[in-house]
Amino acid sequence: MNFDFKKAFTRSSRERKKLSPVSEMEKIFSEEYDDLSKRAALSEVQEGSLIRGTLRARRLAQHLFSEEGKLDLSKIESAIEAAKKYPYIYSLRRDEDTIRQLHILNALRHMKTSHGTRNLIDRLSRPEQNPILEKVIRETLDLSEHHSITDLDTRIAAVSAWLTYLRQSVGSCFATAPAILLQMEQPDQMLKDFKELLETGRLKRVVGGVEVIAPMSASWGVGDFRKPILLDSGNSDRFKAIGLSPGIMAALTAVGIIESDLPLKERVEKTIEKVFETLKFLDTGASFFVITPEKLLKTLVLRHFELSDAAYQEWLNRPRDMVYGSLMMTMAHADRGQKGAGQKAAKVMEALAQGRSAFMRLAENAFLKTWEFTLASFAETKGEFSTWNLYVSLGMDPSEPDGIGQALFQETKERLDRANAKVQGYQDEYEVLYSQLKFVEGRAKSAQTEREMKWLQADYQSKLNEFRTFEEMRNKEHYRAKRLANLFSEVIDRYLELFPRYFQEVYDAEVHEVTEGFWDDRPAGFRLLFKHGRASTAQWTRIDSPDTYSQALTSFFSLTESELSHQAEFEGLEQDISALVTRASQQVRTKAFLESALWRMAKKHNRPMIKDPLDHLDQMDKLPWAYTSGGNLNTLISSYFRLDEKPKETSRYVDNEIELIVFLADTMKEIPYETTDRFLEEPYRRMLMHSPTHAFTLMPGRAPFCHTWKDDEFTYTAIRDEFVHPAQRYWEKIVINNFMFDHLIQALIKKVPESFKPAFKRAFLNFPGEMSPPDLADYILDKIDQETTLNAGGRRVVAKETIAEVFFDKLPFIPTKDITPSIFEEIPQFMGFFKEVLSHLSETYISANELIEIILGIYIENNLVTSGEMDLLKMLSDKFRQIGWISPRSVQFADTNWPGYFFSMLVSPASGKLELWRVDRLGLKGVPMLDWKPWLDGSRKKPSWGVLSNPYQYTM
Repeated sequence: MNFDFKKAFTRSSRERKKLSPVSEMEKIFSEEYDDLSKRAALSEVQEGSLIRGTLRARRLAQHLFSEEGKLDLSKIESAIEAAKKYPYIYSLRRDEDTIRQLHILNALRHMKTSHGTRNLIDRLSRPEQNPILEKVIRETLDLSEHHSITDLDTRIAAVSAWLTYLRQSVGSCFATAPAILLQMEQPDQMLKDFKELLETGRLKRVVGGVEVIAPMSASWGVGDFRKPILLDSGNSDRFKAIGLSPGIMAALTAVGIIESDLPLKERVEKTIEKVFETLKFLDTGASFFVITPEKLLKTLVLRHFELSDAAYQEWLNRPRDMVYGSLMMTMAHADRGQKGAGQKAAKVMEALAQGRSAFMRLAENAFLKTWEFTLASFAETKGEFSTWNLYVSLGMDPSEPDGIGQALFQETKERLDRANAKVQGYQDEYEVLYSQLKFVEGRAKSAQTEREMKWLQADYQSKLNEFRTFEEMRNKEHYRAKRLANLFSEVIDRYLELFPRYFQEVYDAEVHEVTEGFWDDRPAGFRLLFKHGRASTAQWTRIDSPDTYSQALTSFFSLTESELSHQAEFEGLEQDISALVTRASQQVRTKAFLESALWRMAKKHNRPMIKDPLDHLDQMDKLPWAYTSGGNLNTLISSYFRLDEKPKETSRYVDNEIELIVFLADTMKEIPYETTDRFLEEPYRRMLMHSPTHAFTLMPGRAPFCHTWKDDEFTYTAIRDEFVHPAQRYWEKIVINNFMFDHLIQALIKKVPESFKPAFKRAFLNFPGEMSPPDLADYILDKIDQETTLNAGGRRVVAKETIAEVFFDKLPFIPTKDITPSIFEEIPQFMGFFKEVLSHLSETYISANELIEIILGIYIENNLVTSGEMDLLKMLSDKFRQIGWISPRSVQFADTNWPGYFFSMLVSPASGKLELWRVDRLGLKGVPMLDWKPWLDGSRKKPSWGVLSNPYQYTM
């Protein structure tokens, strides 16, 4: 193929802008962000669709308000007319942008027709005394840190969040799925949440008479900032490509490493130069090395400030007051030219924060992600404190070595022992005095004189007074000892009631494991907050280290001492309570307690016991103050939607892929018609569901999945006969010849790491003979397994998933002689370009996707358009599928939450079997979900697949 679609798209974009001027609204919807998108695609650091979507939503939101700061209905109508002109993007590579454009159009239509929605937005006002939320609004709108937030800024940020098509960050699926549903179908509820966050800094629900609070997330995530990027050692071209990243350039500009007033071309060149030098510095010399944007930026900043990583880490490890004190001094004396390491380290920390924000806000909407992650905290709503992660770490049981319980028990026991000793002493004195009284009493009976009687009576009264004093002291101490005997359990009970009032475990988007694969959801991260007994969530403290953990516990014991002492059951034991508080406060500051807390966490979560755990916190994912855990979708739904019980769920394990589709279809058949009819009327309406590892949204009305449940046929047979068998017969007819083999191998070579490409080319130099696609896939895998030079660290240089992905993209190959004008008779838009299309067909065969790109490329160059009112990509793909140039349509049934993908069942060209895949909107590109195979072949039966089958339970 001698046609370059990317160049055609760029030429069309440039020439289009030279035509007669269009309205500002039309500019917003037709803007291609071509240069920026090409740099993002080449760097592969951030998704271009995320960047374009974020920028478009931000820009549009700024144009929807009147000078008075209210939504302008005429501007909304103007935006709708512009959006209707450009909903469909004429690029196979940008098809997700079509979904984003349609999302914006739907939101605008709702905004226009609903006075209540507009009123909700117009009533939003800037946050009061909440600097974190003010910063979120600045990040959302890319405003200067010195900009004072206004009511209008707040409304624009909220609208931009609505217009930004929500996609998942790693580890947040249990919150992303319901958040997507709310954004798409219940935007008024989302806007009410925005209002509550702005006014109170939290979301509150009352469930079964119990108040549940989700404080505003202090983080809006990390986006792609910690995305692992695998690089070949010495691959200069790839190093330079990383430097093309718009996000990296934005970060370096924010930091001051790249001058902001330079022309774009010079800024790009300087970024490439800086990144290239830094990657050469980081290159380990091994076959591969892994970096993240975070590591790259940190290295760039450290080198810029001429500070070693060791010196920076030493500064970070100083006590917190020293670190922040140094930072304050640095900011106060920034212009004095001091060169100390502490000042440099403070500048590095400030620069890294600025760079990270600039990198992230290019592709993420901070306000939207803050709301999403706030919802996530509803998933960690726990009843009994004993189920908390914090409870495990404290060691409240006296048998736990070095725990709080042991310290309190020992202090109580010591005081009880002393009290018992006192009681015994008083008892001894009591008994002596009793004997003396009896002796005086006996003498008085035999007194000889009145004087002797008076003396004995005086002596008796004196000893009786002393006797009664000791009796009272003994009884009082005995009573105190009895109370001390129960004090430990009573104090523990009171603390168990107080801990949940002073602490809360919430979702933290920055806590997650780094060892899991992206498509098999990483466990969610949760963080411990200390509330200081305050109602305002803005004043709560994030616990993120052993020091802050100890400090929070110390403050807790200090703050609650007065409350304990004034309890009626502890009256008279104030000194004992004070001693217990002192003992607990001392205990939580010891190294023994901190280490024991970490070991208790490891034991509870079946993790290995690490020696000197305080020195190896980076090796532990279960810390007392931060831990990973599978977020509970059902808990979140119950809390957020105020359900007194768990939402209705239909669930089961499956033994094969057909069973999964059958399960979903049968579940839909059990739902009342009045509910299912809505899905047929609105195909994009959603339900919540989950795999064993991932929560997402089922789309029951999406064709052809809706045909599996709206008819009364036997589901299994219908799916087999209508979808599986036809697709299997389709692939069985395809025979890979020499030409096709060479083109498939060339496509696979592009996926092979640079250092392995020569060996891969040699291994597949010779054509093995004609065979079916599944046989060829097996041949390639066997050949890779046999060649030690095609395995890196025990892993194939090309994964099974990659082979299937390439086959799906390239197959079948179309004989160019079969491409005739009759194909375009039903698509008149392309009839005039047929001869031009033929002029670019230089090979005997061409893939359907390549042919689509040629046709679209010629169309956009001739018409000088890159988007429009017609879904040309769908028109072409439908026609090609009709005549057999594209494989039979897959059964798409759900939104993955991930950028650009839907879940679909299809017969894989690499196996000839039905498999679960993630595919694009039209099923033209996709990747098999082979990592999920254990959940689909019956080998792992728990946890199960499930559908929350009563959608009214999660509708407000």
